Amino acid sequence: MLLAVCIVAAGTAVQAALGFGLAMIAAPLLILLNRSFVPGPLIATALVLVLWMSFRERQAIDLRNFKLALLGRSLGTPPAAWLMGSISAATFDFLFAFLVILAVAISLVSCHPPFAVSAGPQAVACAALARRHSGPMSRASN
Repeated sequence: MLLAVCIVAAGTAVQAALGFGLAMIAAPLLILLNRSFVPGPLIATALVLVLWMSFRERQAIDLRNFKLALLGRSLGTPPAAWLMGSISAATFDFLFAFLVILAVAISLVSCHPPFAVSAGPQAVACAALARRHSGPMSRASN
């Protein structure tokens, strides 16, 4: 349990400094320790961290893009939930690998979604598969 707390603390420090990183660092290591640590406890930890960071940086929040991103996430959540409940483990693995490669390719060509709302559904799909939200949302904010 102490090792799990240390892993989450390291991921939290990266997240607080860069705006992403908690799930990227903590999820793979926590799964190796105990599969039940992911996604529930990790999502709860991330929620507390995001609320704290949002309060700390509240003057820097762009409300227009925040509203658009929230709309996009709301639209993307039902299809992502359906997808997760209807695919096999092998399909999950393939889709996860495909999305990671696609995200890297988009980053390499420096493609930016035109609006935060376009990144919202992408973020939900990625979150459903990888349990992290940072990729499309961070690309939209750049």
